[in-house]
Amino acid sequence: MPKTREKRSFGGDVMDVDIFQVSDHARCDGRRHRKKMTKPSQRNLNDKNARHYLQLLTLANFTEKDYYITFSYNPDVYKPDSRDDAQREISNYFSRVNYYRKKHSLSNAKYIVVTEGRRNLHHHVLISGDIDRDIYERLWTKNGKAIGYVTARRIQFDDAGLTKLANYLTKEQKPDNVRRWTSSLNLKKPTYTDADDQYTLREVDKLARIPPDCEAWRKTWERKYKDYRLIERPGEPVTYNDMTGWGIHLRFIKKERKKC
Repeated sequence: MPKTREKRSFGGDVMDVDIFQVSDHARCDGRRHRKKMTKPSQRNLNDKNARHYLQLLTLANFTEKDYYITFSYNPDVYKPDSRDDAQREISNYFSRVNYYRKKHSLSNAKYIVVTEGRRNLHHHVLISGDIDRDIYERLWTKNGKAIGYVTARRIQFDDAGLTKLANYLTKEQKPDNVRRWTSSLNLKKPTYTDADDQYTLREVDKLARIPPDCEAWRKTWERKYKDYRLIERPGEPVTYNDMTGWGIHLRFIKKERKKC
């Protein structure tokens, strides 16, 4: 007989909650151990699991003290012939950044880079904010010559933290405009817990029928997760199919956020 599972995934002050059905033989042990999420082998952001992991990875590692930078190419100076060329160029850039940091007794930069575009390839980067952004801009070179344009600013939080930027970086694209991402090795992995039978099938059926755009939806979930406030999460909050039944997909942020 199917049972319900509640999975909580954590990135910084954000918690995603997924409630769904599992078969009886797939039950977990019932103890809520926190485990590290596995990095998806698929780095294509048209893949749902890769998008979710990258959202939480962003939320777990960056704050308003860090930078959001866009790097593009000046075709009069240099234009990559392929996505692989662009990936090689941004990888060489991070090597220059870390060489500079090592010379100034700093550890390697934390970063996430999302590369997109077809004819005009460019890179969206989140990176450690402990050096002046002018240095990051000056290092965007090839053979000692600036190769393009750089737009840098401090990451800006709103009342939902960093979630809007994380959602923007991971938005689904048309199939012919594949976004790919990579990251430094020194990032904290998102974590998760799961537990069975936190909700009965009848409870899930009742909860899934509350319209997500009404006040009762918000109040219901914030009563259940008292330390958190419900915020927007990409995708449908409620799903259903004949094989797996109802699925409920929520995102919360801590009411008392950590001070940076």
